[in-house]
Amino acid sequence: MRQIDPQQLQDITDALQKTEAKIAGFATDHPGIDIPALNEIRYAFQHFLRALNGKGDENFANSLKHLKRAQYDCYQAEALFLGKQRVDFEQQYDSINLLDHIPDYLNWAAEYQTLREAAEHISDDREKYCDGLEQQLVVVRPIHKKLLVARQELRKVVNAHQLELAEAQAQIEKRDRELKTQEENLRVAQRALDASQQTAKATKIATRAAVLAAAAACATFLYPIFGPGSPTNTQAIPSALDQGNSGSLTSPKKSTQEAVNDSAVTNSKK
Repeated sequence: MRQIDPQQLQDITDALQKTEAKIAGFATDHPGIDIPALNEIRYAFQHFLRALNGKGDENFANSLKHLKRAQYDCYQAEALFLGKQRVDFEQQYDSINLLDHIPDYLNWAAEYQTLREAAEHISDDREKYCDGLEQQLVVVRPIHKKLLVARQELRKVVNAHQLELAEAQAQIEKRDRELKTQEENLRVAQRALDASQQTAKATKIATRAAVLAAAAACATFLYPIFGPGSPTNTQAIPSALDQGNSGSLTSPKKSTQEAVNDSAVTNSKK
């Protein structure tokens, strides 16, 4: 094993400690999040072991490079993770106006956006890149903790809002059922009215037919009595009382026309 340059060893040790602290902090704040920095540390140790076994000083440089890349990955992963958390937060509570409950939310969202833009702006200068992200993370981390606290209160607001919506929906459905019942009752009433009108019409027709039938029956009954040739229409036979005061029963009393004719004949003879 070759002699190790103390300065190189110190540089690697410092970078390793800084990276390990960063990974540990990230894992504590955001458990369950996998980050590429772990692979970078593994690569760093591989180069470090090669360097210790005399396989070239460049392995020391490569080991240090991987450790710095691990730091870079930690900062970038945290920045992107927090940005996604903010988007999820807005989607989760999109049913309410966040400004009604978090007056500073627009300012908070602007800080998140600045962090996201910094994370997406890849720089060849890794240290400068990490320093820039760290400065913005110092601003966003406290805001994110406030959002985590606000989630609990906003969940109550959302639940109450959902309850109001559910009650309103129940009222709408109730009104719809009542309207459908009213419409059905109207249809039943209309059918009953139509049936009643049909019955009344049929009754009227039947009554008219009955009246006509009764009239026809009466006519059939009365025609022999009062019709032509009936006994009530024949000329009356003169009785003895119709013969005058003479009491003669041998010749009927002459009619007025016959009397006039007889008087004219008598006058002509004179």
